[in-house]
Amino acid sequence: KSSNSFFVEANKTIIINETLNIPENYSLTLNEGSILEFKGDVGLVIKGGLNVNGSNIKQVTLQGNSDKNWSGVLVLGNGKDVVINNIKVIGGNGIINGISHRGAFTVHNSEVNINNSIFKENLSEDALNLVQVKALLNNITISDTNSDGLDVDYGEVKIVDSNFINIG
Repeated sequence: KSSNSFFVEANKTIIINETLNIPENYSLTLNEGSILEFKGDVGLVIKGGLNVNGSNIKQVTLQGNSDKNWSGVLVLGNGKDVVINNIKVIGGNGIINGISHRGAFTVHNSEVNINNSIFKENLSEDALNLVQVKALLNNITISDTNSDGLDVDYGEVKIVDSNFINIG
């Protein structure tokens, strides 16, 4: 609490039964091999920074508990950094607390760095939605999404060595 941060230990699986809200000016760190499984229509809202410390061998995974129909992730960065290494986001519909956010994984108002990551089988309008960001996407794969794979609104994004497969 004194460091304004929450974390998930390495190699832990957590089942989330209701939308998890990380308060303003706090950050969340997800460590390698951790898995967050969300019940139906449940998601994650972060009002600060996000750090994902997955590795090539042990990715961090965010997914539905029994199917792909979970809410997804909304990061309201408030200028805090979002640094993601080796995440796999499977599913997500972009509807959090009854409000439709375009992306299964949405980041607003942050410096964003996403490396070696996969976003797949999302049910939202956008698999990855970046709003008012400056970002580097390096070696990401977005696949099997019903509509847009990547949507950038009012942002500056550099994309390196990335794949977009079976989009819309």
